[in-house]
Amino acid sequence: MFEDYDAFYSNIIVKPFTMDDHKKQVKHGLTYQAVAETMQYIEDLFSFMMTSKNIDTLIKDVLFYSPSAVGKYIGKFERLSDEQKLDALKMPYFCSGEAWENVELWPEYNKFREIALSKLERVIAFHKRYYRFYLQYKHGLKAPLNPGYDNEQHEVFAEEVDLWRYEQFDYWKDNGHAELYTPPLHPNIEPFVDELQNEGNLLCCAADSVGHKEIGDIAFATYQLLTCLHYNFVGMLLSDDDLAQELSYETTPGVVAVWFPSDDTEHPFTQIDFPYPDDGEQ
Repeated sequence: MFEDYDAFYSNIIVKPFTMDDHKKQVKHGLTYQAVAETMQYIEDLFSFMMTSKNIDTLIKDVLFYSPSAVGKYIGKFERLSDEQKLDALKMPYFCSGEAWENVELWPEYNKFREIALSKLERVIAFHKRYYRFYLQYKHGLKAPLNPGYDNEQHEVFAEEVDLWRYEQFDYWKDNGHAELYTPPLHPNIEPFVDELQNEGNLLCCAADSVGHKEIGDIAFATYQLLTCLHYNFVGMLLSDDDLAQELSYETTPGVVAVWFPSDDTEHPFTQIDFPYPDDGEQ
C-alpha cells in the first residue's frame, strides 16, 4: 500500500478528497498501526519481566495481572539501577572492581551488558514518547487521520508529521512530548476560545514524528530482549541435567549460559557461559 497508493485507492476516491489526501491518510493510519503493534510488543516484554519476578506465583501472576499495572511497571524503570534492570532480564550484574573467576569473560560480558542496557533504554523512551498516541488509537480509533486543512486560510500543519492525536491543552502542558496545534476555528467560535480553554473544553491536536525505520528498530530490539529473557528464564528453572533433557534444552556442564542481545542483525544473540562458583552453587 505504501508503494502503490494509486492502484489501491483509484476506485474509491470520494470528492472533495484527492489522491494526495488519501495518501496522507493511508500513511498516517498504517504508521499508527505499526506504532500500536510495537507498543503491544513492548508491553509483552515488560509483562513477562513483571510476572516472572516470583517463580512460585508465576501461573497466577500471568493469568490475572492488570494491563494498567504493566504501564506503571514500565514507568518506574527509568529510576532503577543497572543492576535492577539486568535482574529483570535475568542477566547477571558485575562491576569491574569485583574478582572474576575467569577474567577473559570481562570484556565480552561488559560489551553485551551495555548493549542490553542501551536497547532497554531506547525501548522505554519509545514507549514513553508515543504512549498517548497509542492510547488514542487503541481506545476507539480516536486518532485524526487528516487533521490539517487545505484552503485559502489554513495550510496543512506539518507535512513531515507522521502522527496526530486529539488532546486537551492542560493535559498536554503537563505531559507534552509533542507539538500542539489548535485546529482552524469557525468565526463564530473564535471569540469564545479563552472561555473554552478555561473550561478545559478546547479541542487541540498534538503531533509528533516517527520514522518507519525507527519503529522497526525498536520492534527488533524488543524481540531481542524478549527472546533473551525467555531463554534466561528457562535456564534459571533448570536445576539438573534430567530436567534439561526433559525440556529439550541443551546445557553445558559446569556453566551457567546467559543470553544477551547483540548489535549484529544477522546474529542478534550472544550466549556467554559463566562457570559455576567453586562451591557448586548456581
